[in-house]
Amino acid sequence: MFVFYLSIVHLTLSQDFIAPLIFSDCTHLILPSLCQCYHSGEQSQLHCHNIQLNFIPKLPNNMHWYALDFSLNNIKSVDSYVFSDIYVEKLNLKSNYLQTIDITAFDQIKNLKQLFLDHNQLKKIDPKALISPGVSLEIFDLSYNPLEYLDLGQIFIHLSLLREFYAVSCQLTNSSLFTLLKLTEYHHHIKIIDLSHNNLTSLCNN
Repeated sequence: MFVFYLSIVHLTLSQDFIAPLIFSDCTHLILPSLCQCYHSGEQSQLHCHNIQLNFIPKLPNNMHWYALDFSLNNIKSVDSYVFSDIYVEKLNLKSNYLQTIDITAFDQIKNLKQLFLDHNQLKKIDPKALISPGVSLEIFDLSYNPLEYLDLGQIFIHLSLLREFYAVSCQLTNSSLFTLLKLTEYHHHIKIIDLSHNNLTSLCNN
């Protein structure tokens, strides 16, 4: 059983229990100087938000992170293999200036479960960019992007573990939203699809 949100709703993204974060020295890593590392229990986080980054830095291989936060920067693209051999569960790229995501951007990433691309300038996203053994998204947010085309059918087929999907206020119309007809065939985990604040009158087309 899943729920569509097509009218005005209060958008609340799923929030994990957040244990206290403790600052951790990571000066031994090759990172932008203003990035900060934290840990909570056995979980490590890298915070590089709001430091005027123009690109996503290549991180050391085989690092294990719970969360990588590159929000509130000036990043315009997610380049090829930028996250290769990185273990990360939650990736936050919201509130940048993203216009392009390379089709191999998430190739060889490990264990990605939550992806936040909201509040950017994306006009489209190729579902093939989400095809990787290391991409097993449960939460995916594309809200507040000026999307001209969104193939939800293919996105959902590739993300069989998806529980929550958000595309709020993306200027979507019937012609820019591709079919959802195969959704129930492939998905048993989906709980929320929020397409509110768009210009939709129908969910399925031929």
